[in-house]
Amino acid sequence: MKIALVGNQNSGKTTLFNLLTGSNQKVGNWPGVTIDRKSGIIKGTDFELIDLPGIYSLSPYTPEEEISRKFLLEENPDLIINIVDATSLERSLYLTTQLLELDTKLLLVLNMSDILLKKGIFIDVEKLKAELQIDIVQISAFRGTGIDELIACLKKQNIKDNPKLKIYPAYVEKTIGEIESKIGLANGRFIAVKLLERDRLFGDLMDESIEQKVKALERFYEMDMEEGIAYFRYEWIEGTIRKALRHVAKSNSVSDKLDKVFLNKYLGIPIFVVIMTLVYLLSVGVVGGTTVEWIDAKVNQFKEVVATGLAERGASDWSISLLTDGVITGVGSVLNFVPQLLMLFLCISILETTGYMSRIAFLLDKLLRRFGLSGKALIPFIVGSGCSVPGVMATRTVEDSKEREMLITLTPFVPCSARLPIISLFAGYFFDKYMGLVTASFYFLAILVIIISAINLKKVLYKDVNSSYVSELPEFRVPDVRYVARDVWEKTWGFVKRAGTVIFFCSVIIWV
Repeated sequence: MKIALVGNQNSGKTTLFNLLTGSNQKVGNWPGVTIDRKSGIIKGTDFELIDLPGIYSLSPYTPEEEISRKFLLEENPDLIINIVDATSLERSLYLTTQLLELDTKLLLVLNMSDILLKKGIFIDVEKLKAELQIDIVQISAFRGTGIDELIACLKKQNIKDNPKLKIYPAYVEKTIGEIESKIGLANGRFIAVKLLERDRLFGDLMDESIEQKVKALERFYEMDMEEGIAYFRYEWIEGTIRKALRHVAKSNSVSDKLDKVFLNKYLGIPIFVVIMTLVYLLSVGVVGGTTVEWIDAKVNQFKEVVATGLAERGASDWSISLLTDGVITGVGSVLNFVPQLLMLFLCISILETTGYMSRIAFLLDKLLRRFGLSGKALIPFIVGSGCSVPGVMATRTVEDSKEREMLITLTPFVPCSARLPIISLFAGYFFDKYMGLVTASFYFLAILVIIISAINLKKVLYKDVNSSYVSELPEFRVPDVRYVARDVWEKTWGFVKRAGTVIFFCSVIIWV
C-alpha cells in the first residue's frame, strides 16, 4: 500500500513521518523543512509512506507544489494522509478542498488541536467529519499522542472513499460536470476545476468549447475564474469552520505575549543581535575557553603514555613521532573544537525548534528586501551555519530564480562549522581574554559582507529582483529534547567526518 503524506509547511508533517516510520528526518519549527519527497515504511506494517514537500495548494506556483502534484496525479497513491494544523484551520482546509477533488481516498489527520484548546477554541470533530464526509484522526505530533490510533486506523484499511464534495455554486458545479464528462480522465473533477482556473499545466486540454464555458462563468460572476474558485473555496471553508468551531474566552497565550517583545519594531533586531552574541560568547568564549586547555592537557598526557609505551617496546623514533606528533596531534586538534560546536549547534537548534528563527525571518524581511532578498533567505543562511553544502541546497525553497541565484552566491559567506575552529584558533591566539566576543564579531562581519555583496549583486546582475515573503508564524514551543539531541549529534558528527578528516590528514602531511 502506497500512502502519500501531504500538508502545509510547518504543520508537523515531518514530525509525523518520523513517528510513523521511525526515521530521523530533519525537524524544524519553521516552514519549508522538507524540500524533496522522502519515503519510509510505517512501523508494524508493509505500507510505504511518502513525505511530500510542504505545500499550501495544488497550483504549481512553487517547485514544492509541482513535486507534490506530479506525484499525486502520476503515481496514484492508494491513500492520502492530509495533516492539518488545527491552529490554522482555514488556511489548511484550502489544500484539503483540492485533495477532495482527486480520485484517491483521503484521511484527515488533525494536528495541534491541544494548542488550539489552550487558545480557547474547541473543534467539534464529529461536525467536521459530517461536513467533510471523510475519516478524521486527532493527534499531537509534538507530544506523540494519537499515533497508535492512526496506525490502527491505517491497518484496518477501511478508509472511506473520497466523497468529491460539491462545494461550488450550482452554475459552477454544472460546468465542472460538463468538462469532466468531456475530458473523461482520471481525477477528472480536479482537472476540470484546474481548466476553469486556466492552469498552465493542463493547457493542452483547453479547447474552444471549454474556453467559452470559462468566459461565460467569468461574465456571470464578474471575476476571473482563478480568483472565483479561490473565493468559493474560502466561502465554503468559512461556513464549515463556523459549524465545527466553538470559542471559549481565554487570555492571550504565552506565544502572543512573547511576540509582542520579539517582534517589536524597535527591540526585535537588537534582541536578535544580543542573542547571537550570547550564543557565540557561550559556545566559543565560555565553553571554548574552559575546554581547550583541558583537552590539550589530556591529549599531551596521552601522547606521553603512548610514546613511553612504544619506546619500551623498541619502536623506532620516526614511528613514535608519526603516531604522537602526527596522528594523535591531528585527532586532538579536532577534539579541541567539538565542545564548542556542540554548544553552538545546541543553541542554534533550540532557537530553531522554539520558533524564534521564524520570527527573525519575518522581522528581517523588510530589511532584506532592500538588497533583493526576502525573509526566506534566512533558512539557507541558518542551514549554512552548519555546512555550506546543505545551505546551498536549501535555496530550493526560494521560488524566485534570481533570488535563488543570489542566495547560492551569498550562502557560502556564512561562517560554517568547518570555519569556526579556524576563527576560534585565531581569536584565541591573538585575543585570548576576548575570544568569544571576537568570534561573535566575525559572525556579524560575515553578515556585513553578505549585505555588501547583495547590494553589489543587485546593482550589477539582478537589478529587477523584487522579492516578497509570505509565511505563517508558528507557535512558540518548548524544544523536544529528542529532536534537539539528534540534530546536534548529526551536525557535530558531520563536522567530525567532513572537516575532521581533512584536519587529521593535514596534520599527518605537515608532520611528514
